This record gives sequence, C-alpha cells and structure tokens, in this order.
Amino acid sequence: MKLSTVALMIFLTANAWGSLSFRDDFSGYLDGSTGEPNWEPLSIGWRVEGGRYLNDEPVRCFTLVKPIPYARKLIVEATLRIEGKVSDGWKVAGVVVYRDGRNYWHLALVESPDSQGARHFFELQEMFQGRWLAQGLPETKLTPEESFNPGIEWEYGK
Repeated sequence: MKLSTVALMIFLTANAWGSLSFRDDFSGYLDGSTGEPNWEPLSIGWRVEGGRYLNDEPVRCFTLVKPIPYARKLIVEATLRIEGKVSDGWKVAGVVVYRDGRNYWHLALVESPDSQGARHFFELQEMFQGRWLAQGLPETKLTPEESFNPGIEWEYGK
C-alpha cells in the first residue's frame, strides 16, 4: 500500500509535562530525508517527497514522533491518503500509539486481500504484551463504543 501522510497533529496532556502540541505537514524537510529530527523510522522505506511522508514497504513498518513524551491523555489527529497498493494481500495503513514493539494500539485503514474482494474498512486493534488482537481476548477484552462504525468505507486518493 502506498501511504501518503499529508498532515499530523498530536496533542497531549501529562501531569509532569503540562500540555504539548506537535504539528507536522512535512513541507519543511528535504526530499529523500527520513523526517529526522522529528521522526524516527523503525524500518526502511520512509521518505519525505514533495511535502508528504511516504512508505511503500509491503511489511508492517512504523515511524515515531520523537518530540512526544509518554502521556496520560493523548489526542491524535491525522490525515492519511492511500495512493495505491503494492501487494494483493492484506493492506494496512494508519496511526499507532506506540509504547514498544510488544505494546501499541493502531487505528487503520484496511484493505482485505484481492482474493477476498479487496474490501475497505477501518480497524482499531491492540498489541498487548506481544499478543495481537488483545482487545478481543477474554482476559483483556474491551467493549467498543456504539458510535464506532468500522464498516465505513474509505477510498484511494481521498
């Protein structure tokens, strides 16, 4: 999936830090850079190009916002535009609230494999202590808000 991140805003509140706001539209980076010093790619394939942050790797890959400390309350707003796909398997692009490789949440735009109709939907999933889909496991099960509708479809280029 070719991912184009066109804007990101993060707001957080933590007792020790007070309030902090971070905004990045990627217009201030050199083409070909990896987004440093504000971004820390955890995999290859991340690059700035024409004011967009791009990745077209066919595997799970994250990049972190370096200026953001741990927080008790976090509000994330992001604009993602999916421009195309690079495989016929599962395709996922989104925003991750990341503690480490064994603990994170992701809110993502997903496309099922072409063989399953290439359906588009949203998902909110948790990796907890190395267990994927922890939000649905008996010992860590969460109840989704009624207003969350993962059946809403998204479109390429929008």
